[in-house]
Amino acid sequence: MNDGDYYGEWLHRGCGGNLIILIDAGKKTVEGKEIEGLVFKLKCTKCPYESEFAFLGFEGLEEEGDEE
Repeated sequence: MNDGDYYGEWLHRGCGGNLIILIDAGKKTVEGKEIEGLVFKLKCTKCPYESEFAFLGFEGLEEEGDEE
């Protein structure tokens, strides 16, 4: 695989397995905090590695031309 190529999977450096990305929308509890947005969960196909992170969205950011 060359740098910049995308094959839809990531390799887990720890064991060489593939990391699968699961995406869920809605309210989730992540690290003890309830959030609303997208929650991404990485799971390895070869070992028990799992990781979770959240994208909280663009709340509070104004689009160009929004002046209220």
